[in-house]
Amino acid sequence: SLDGKIGITRFQSLDGKIGITRFQYFNRKIGITRFQHLNGKIGNTRFQSFKRKIGITRFQYRNGKIGITRFQSLDGKIGITRFQSLDGKIGITRFQYFNRKIGITRFQHLNGKIGITRFQSFKRKIGITRFQYRNGKIGITRFQHFNGKIGITRFQSFNRKIGITRFQYLNGKIGITRFQYLSGKIGITRFQSLDGKIGITRFQSLDGKIGITRFQSFNRKIGITRFQYRNGKIHIIQAVQCHV
Repeated sequence: SLDGKIGITRFQSLDGKIGITRFQYFNRKIGITRFQHLNGKIGNTRFQSFKRKIGITRFQYRNGKIGITRFQSLDGKIGITRFQSLDGKIGITRFQYFNRKIGITRFQHLNGKIGITRFQSFKRKIGITRFQYRNGKIGITRFQHFNGKIGITRFQSFNRKIGITRFQYLNGKIGITRFQYLSGKIGITRFQSLDGKIGITRFQSLDGKIGITRFQSFNRKIGITRFQYRNGKIHIIQAVQCHV
């Protein structure tokens, strides 16, 4: 069409199917450089929208499933660099949202479960550098909340138990450097309150009992250097009370 509206450079129909190897819409609205319809399915190897709104550089539809190897929205809003649907599941290996709100650099959906290996929010509010969901359990190896409120550098949940190896509350209130939950019991190996009020350097719960080997209150009122709870009774091996 020489009026600059529609131009199909090549068209092929194979076995009653449709194949367009190249299509161009010259008013710069829609341009499909290559399109193939094979076995009743659709494959766009390259698609470009010249108004800079939607651009799919490669799209493939195989075995009733969808795979977008690269998608870019040229207005700077949505860009999926790679998408794959395997066995009816969804896996986005890389996703970026260019207005700096949401960016998932890698996402995988395996066996009906969710695993985000890396997630970043570019407004510096929520960032999960690595998240794994395995066998109905949750393990966050590193989590950071960039507005200065919550930061979990490592979290693991095994056998429906909870273990936080390191936790920091970045506005200077609560910091747990190591926490372990073992066999339905609680063990805090080290706890620090960064506002200078409470600090438990070591806490252990053994056989359903409570034992604090060292406790310090940083406002210099109470300091228990060693405390043990045995057989339903309390044994304070050493206690120091300062500035009563």
